[in-house]
Amino acid sequence: MGLCTAIQRVYPTIRVVACIEPFSDAAVDLIVQTTPLGMQGVNEGKCPLPSMDWVSPHHVVVDIVYKPAITAFMSAAISRGAKVLGGAGMLAGQGILAYRLFTGKDIPYRIMKDALE
Repeated sequence: MGLCTAIQRVYPTIRVVACIEPFSDAAVDLIVQTTPLGMQGVNEGKCPLPSMDWVSPHHVVVDIVYKPAITAFMSAAISRGAKVLGGAGMLAGQGILAYRLFTGKDIPYRIMKDALE
């Protein structure tokens, strides 16, 4: 079972689409960019989609890239009025889980997030 199918089973009222080819369907609400494109040192400044003209203020756009804090993908979404989230929050969450795994202790999210900035 693929990730989209698994998500669709848990959340049957939303439409989940995997996109490898350029995508331009404004019927989606959440757009998640999961490639390293735009990461500092890895095609920094590149946007994974040739056009973001279809993005609108009702969209939520997530880029898992954490450095730079604002990627070209996120900038394009912001310019279209979308709400955006960067990858630093996810990286902080992963750090918290790793810290707990190796030390058996918890660390507050804010401390981990601040350490990344």
